[in-house]
Amino acid sequence: MKELKIILTEEMLSKAFDFNLLSNVLYIDRSNVGLEKERNHNLIGFAQREPFVKDLLIYLASNGFYLVSSFNGISKFEKFIDAESFNHNVKVNNLQIYKDIYYTLNTPLLDFADKRLIIIFSSIADLAFNADIARRNFFVNFTTINKYIPQNTYVLRIGDIGGVLGNFYMNTIYSDRIESEIQDLIKFILLSNNIHENNVVLYGASKGGTASLYHAILGGYKCVAVDPIVSDEYHEEYSFDSHFTKPRKLHKIYSQSKQEKFSNLMKNNKVPNKINIIYSQQSPIYNSINTIIKDNDTENKIKYLNVCHPKIKTHPDVAINTINILMSVINNLFYDLSEIRSKDIDCDRSIEKKKIEITAELKLTKLIIYRNSNNIKLRVYSLDLEQYSELELDKPISEISLFKLKGKNLSIVDMDTLLEYKLVIDLKKSSILSKIASYKDIEKDGQIFSFLAIG
Repeated sequence: MKELKIILTEEMLSKAFDFNLLSNVLYIDRSNVGLEKERNHNLIGFAQREPFVKDLLIYLASNGFYLVSSFNGISKFEKFIDAESFNHNVKVNNLQIYKDIYYTLNTPLLDFADKRLIIIFSSIADLAFNADIARRNFFVNFTTINKYIPQNTYVLRIGDIGGVLGNFYMNTIYSDRIESEIQDLIKFILLSNNIHENNVVLYGASKGGTASLYHAILGGYKCVAVDPIVSDEYHEEYSFDSHFTKPRKLHKIYSQSKQEKFSNLMKNNKVPNKINIIYSQQSPIYNSINTIIKDNDTENKIKYLNVCHPKIKTHPDVAINTINILMSVINNLFYDLSEIRSKDIDCDRSIEKKKIEITAELKLTKLIIYRNSNNIKLRVYSLDLEQYSELELDKPISEISLFKLKGKNLSIVDMDTLLEYKLVIDLKKSSILSKIASYKDIEKDGQIFSFLAIG
C-alpha cells in the first residue's frame, strides 16, 4: 500500500495546501507546530484553532481519507476503498460487514414470542477528537439497554465511518450509497431473523438522533430521536464548526446542509406514525427542530416531548437527563400500551417567576441569547457605574460579548477591570417558551461561572 508523509511547519499553516492524494495511506506530522504541550496530539483538535488544518481535514474526508490512529503528533489517515480492506482499522468486538456498512448485532436474552429489534445509532463520541476511529465513529451508547427493553429484542448498532467525526449516517460527496446501504442493512436483519417491521424501533441521541429520525422517515419505521441535530447552523456558528460540516474554500464533505436534507425529507416523504422526538426548550437546537421538522409536519404525525429539567443546560444534557422518558417511550412502542401525545413535561414551573436574576463574576467571552418572542430585552447592570445598559434582541439568535473577543470589540459595556455584573432578564407570562439556561460552565479559581442562553 503506497504511503505519503507530510511534515507541517508554521509557514505551511498560512498557505493553502497543495498536494495530490496518490497514495492510500497518509502520515501528517504536526509535532513541530502549535502549542508545545499539544504537539503529541492528533490533527482534529488542532483544526479547531488552525483554519489551514480544518481545510486539510475536510479535503481529506471529501476524498475518503479518515484519521485512523496517531502517535507522537503523527496522524495516520487511510483511504476507505471498501469495508473489507478498511476493516483492520475498526477494532470493535463482533464486528460484521454488510456491503460497506459496519455493524454489530446482539441476540435476545431470551427466545420467545415474536422477536423485536432496536437499532441504535451512535452519538458524537465522549472523546470526540479521539484518533481511534472505532471510538470516534462507532461510539457505543447505552451499553446496558437490553436490561430495560423486552428480553426477546435484538440490538443492532451501526457504525458511522466517514467524515471527520462521522457522516451522521448520511450520504457524502465521497459516497452516495450510505443511506441506501443502511436501509438495505435494516431489511437484511429483519429478513434474516424473521422480525416484522412493526417490531422495530430506531433510537439515537444527538448525531444518533439525527440518524434515527432521518432513517425512520426514509424507511417508515418507529423511532425515538433525542434532541436530533437537524440543522448545522448552531454548531457552525457557536461551536467553531466542531462537526466539520461547513464547506471550506473549494472542498466540502456534504452536498447539502442538514437543514436542506431534512426540509426535503419532510416534503418528499410520507411521515410514518409513531415517530417521537424528545427535546428541550433549554437546548440551543430546540428552535431548529420546531422550524424544520415540526412546522413541516403538516399532518401532525410526529410526537414532540419537550422536557424541562434543572440539569439541562445545553444540547448534550438532554439525553442524559431524559433516560426515564426515553425508556417509557421505547417500551411503549414495543408493547403498544397507549397512545403517546405531544406535550411539555415539567415545564410549567419554569415560568412561575416573572423575573429571574443571576449574579456572576464575568470574565468570559460571550453570551449566546436565544429568544422565542419579540419582546425580550437584555439588561446589563454595572455595579461600578450603577446603571443599566439595555439591548433589544433583534434576531432569533444574538451573540453578545461583555469583553473584547480576540481583539475585536463586541462589547456592550467596555470595561478594563474585572467587575461583577448582574444580568436581569424579564420573562413575560405571555411568552410560554421563554426561559433561561446555562450554555457552558467554566471553572476559574475554583468557582464555576456560566455563559447564559435564553430560549
